[in-house]
Amino acid sequence: MESKRLINVKIAGKIYPVRVEKNNTDEETIRIAAKLLNDRFYKYKQKYPQNDDFQLLTMSSLQFVQELENIKNKDFIEIKNDLNDLNDTLNDYFDKD
Repeated sequence: MESKRLINVKIAGKIYPVRVEKNNTDEETIRIAAKLLNDRFYKYKQKYPQNDDFQLLTMSSLQFVQELENIKNKDFIEIKNDLNDLNDTLNDYFDKD
């Protein structure tokens, strides 16, 4: 039995078939991602009507990737700071002797 199924998502007025895992949250995630991309695309389409759809989708995608990288970097910095704090705490504890 196949573990994936086909769903259709509409992006920038075009329908794209996407395979997702059955019994998984992949479908919901894909649909949310498509909605966010469409929202950003149509926002850019209003702001830059002279640009073609490919350019608008590219700009939208680039902005999402930039936001993702910012989140990843922020998480890394927070983890690094937490580890430094933990290291300081452990050093203080062991230096009490």
